[in-house]
Amino acid sequence: MMLLARELNLLLIALTFYTRISLLQPKHYSAELLTSSNRYLPVIGLFVGLLVGLVGHLSLTIFPVSISAWLVVFTSLWVTGAFHEDGLADTCDAMGAWSVESRLRIMKDSHIGAYGCIALIFSVGIRALFWAALPVEYWIPCAILVHSLSRLVPLIIMRCLTYVRDEQSSKVKTAGKQIGVGNLLISLTFTLIIAATFALSFPPLLWLVIVVSLTLLVAFLIFWFGKFLGGYTGDLLGASQQISEWTLLAVLVVNLS
Repeated sequence: MMLLARELNLLLIALTFYTRISLLQPKHYSAELLTSSNRYLPVIGLFVGLLVGLVGHLSLTIFPVSISAWLVVFTSLWVTGAFHEDGLADTCDAMGAWSVESRLRIMKDSHIGAYGCIALIFSVGIRALFWAALPVEYWIPCAILVHSLSRLVPLIIMRCLTYVRDEQSSKVKTAGKQIGVGNLLISLTFTLIIAATFALSFPPLLWLVIVVSLTLLVAFLIFWFGKFLGGYTGDLLGASQQISEWTLLAVLVVNLS
């Protein structure tokens, strides 16, 4: 019973930290618990994807596909508070700097620059176009799959790279900054369960394409982040989720449209 209560508390921590959904408040909170709660990121993706998919499905009864696709994207922005988009914008702003110190300073700055603004416009626009191109009967399973799998990628990066920002300058005070093997395996298990639920909804070849695409993407992001900062920050993790979302949507559009 104690274990179940602890896991429920971790799930609520992840839910309140990574989304605007706060139906129940966690009883206990600490930096260590926040780090452990990352194991539930794919489950958070399940909740976000289900909500996004349902909103899109219901909007189709009123609006054409083109408008509903935009509502799908804006629903995900609202429910997450644009949490990952913020990381993407900061990361792109830092791409104009020539040193690691300058990049870290730019990413900590709350102002948004031209690169960040362009990145946000691209991210919102390309996702809306992808959703408009997807067959509407796949919207709900695709939304759940995309939001769950894209949140596994930052966890793998957290395991493979080291956190490069010092605790004093970090936006979020967490302990360890690196996910343990056990937590990563739990996250992977959750992801596999979610994927297995929709296994029959998609062609078998599509699953192979998804696995290969994400594997190549993770390898690229680990290499890029290593060159870019010598490790990762929270902003880079947010950017990795966004890039993963674009990649998954592109794969789904190519194979389902």
